Amino acid sequence: MSPEKRAEKDRYEAAVLAAVREADDWIAASHVRSRVGGNGEALRLAFKRLAERGAIVRIGDRSKTRYKIADRAP
Repeated sequence: MSPEKRAEKDRYEAAVLAAVREADDWIAASHVRSRVGGNGEALRLAFKRLAERGAIVRIGDRSKTRYKIADRAP
């Protein structure tokens, strides 16, 4: 991956994390996407990477999936 592409992904991931943090509660992917844009695949991958790093937690399945900053989760 080129440095430019990596930087773009990092910026997108940071925007997703900021949107989840600003929610201050569980938030649906659709609400995050309305704030940061991007396509569904990019958002799904950003959520996956953030969860793998322990930055966010996920509950639910499919349309009921919600995300929250890890240190604010119960």
